[in-house]
Amino acid sequence: MSKFDLKKLGKNIRDIRKSKNLSQEKLAELIKKTRNYIGMIERAEINIPASVIFDIAKALNVSPKVFLILSFNNVSYMNILISIYSLLFKYATK
Repeated sequence: MSKFDLKKLGKNIRDIRKSKNLSQEKLAELIKKTRNYIGMIERAEINIPASVIFDIAKALNVSPKVFLILSFNNVSYMNILISIYSLLFKYATK
């Protein structure tokens, strides 16, 4: 069964955060969350709401699609989800 992989999502967020030389503390500050919350996301201990994915993507200056592409196990489901997020992002930025 194909599904969204929270462990991959957390690892991807951590990898991109580190590539931008941001600490968990700084990312947390940018998205108005706690360092502990960022750690829980990166360790896949919690489900991450779409709004937080958008906030993290904005703080890291990447498209939310990056997290989805890297974190989904099935291309067809991934394409559907990317289309949905693209529409949400379009309306959220108006």
